[in-house]
Amino acid sequence: MLCDSHIHCAFSSDSTTDPVIIIEKSISLGISKIWFTDHCDMDYPDHDDLFVLDFPSYFQALKKLQSDYHSQIQIFIGVEMGLQPHLANRIQTIVESYPFDFVIGSTHTVSRKDPAFPSFYQNQSIEEGLHSYFQEIFQNLSSTNFYDTCAHLDYAVRYLPNKDQDFHLEKYMPDIELILQYLIQQDKSLEVNTGGFRCGLGRTNPGTKILERYYELGGTNITLGSDAHTPEYLAANFEEVASTLAHIGFDHFCIYENRQKI
Repeated sequence: MLCDSHIHCAFSSDSTTDPVIIIEKSISLGISKIWFTDHCDMDYPDHDDLFVLDFPSYFQALKKLQSDYHSQIQIFIGVEMGLQPHLANRIQTIVESYPFDFVIGSTHTVSRKDPAFPSFYQNQSIEEGLHSYFQEIFQNLSSTNFYDTCAHLDYAVRYLPNKDQDFHLEKYMPDIELILQYLIQQDKSLEVNTGGFRCGLGRTNPGTKILERYYELGGTNITLGSDAHTPEYLAANFEEVASTLAHIGFDHFCIYENRQKI
């Protein structure tokens, strides 16, 4: 069963792709289930409304597409929720107000700065910035229960000047292990995001060593998503990643329907 649980379309501010194009490309690839998970990043730095999702329009459009394509592919409605510590109550209100199938919890900002931009490191070293990034992820995940999976755990590495050459994992593993242990304790999932290939990392987010450590700690719940914003990246590198996951020891992945883990 080929499933892609992390997909963006034109309802996200960083995509212009018509959802119909995503659906038809998915059908052509033999994908049986897809999850639209467009961005909701409230209070995004300097652009408070940049990633504010129009939920009524979103659900109206996707519900119609579910009906139109029901005989060809299963379409699920999710959201990629940008977590920040002060947003816990607002996130809860949104998640409880709409019938999501799946909620991705992401950390795109740290102290009102996005580590995707060089300005994040203006007054701190890369090491200081990455420590604060992983510590913020833990704070975000523990501030709300209204998410199903933790997205692209080492997302910030995508945007380092020299990518993995600037990322010395052993320095951050204590921070990362706290996150992994928390996810396991809370029965949440860890996302394996293939967007790292698209961004020049040549690997998933998180990478193999973090996935191995998650497995060693007893983690079994993983979700698999391409983070595609355009159709050519749908289910990208899934076959390769499935082989890596099986080699580590994983024997299943998780999907969510009506917020229920399967």
